[in-house]
Amino acid sequence: MTTSPLLMIPGPTPVDPDVLAALAEPVRSHTGPENAATMLRIQEGIRQLVGSANARVYCFAGAGTLAMEAALVNHASPGDRVVVEHRSSVPRPRRRGRPGPPSARARSR
Repeated sequence: MTTSPLLMIPGPTPVDPDVLAALAEPVRSHTGPENAATMLRIQEGIRQLVGSANARVYCFAGAGTLAMEAALVNHASPGDRVVVEHRSSVPRPRRRGRPGPPSARARSR
């Protein structure tokens, strides 16, 4: 078995063989029964985590911003004032001419 060299450069990024093997698997449909079963297991695990068998749990197959937008547009009306708290361990670079990250605003639909 040969070992890959440790790359200490910006790219390409070395990928673990287990990850490469998983990527070689057929892509599952996001609407298929395997994915639905996975979502149900996730929901049940979250219910156990929060200690409530009756908790409403919503899983979104997407970025965290998808869940935030879904929560916002389903609980706020156009023109409502909302406050969004965002914390991240990843610093965002300031853009030229902007005083930092833009504030979140409810969008009219």
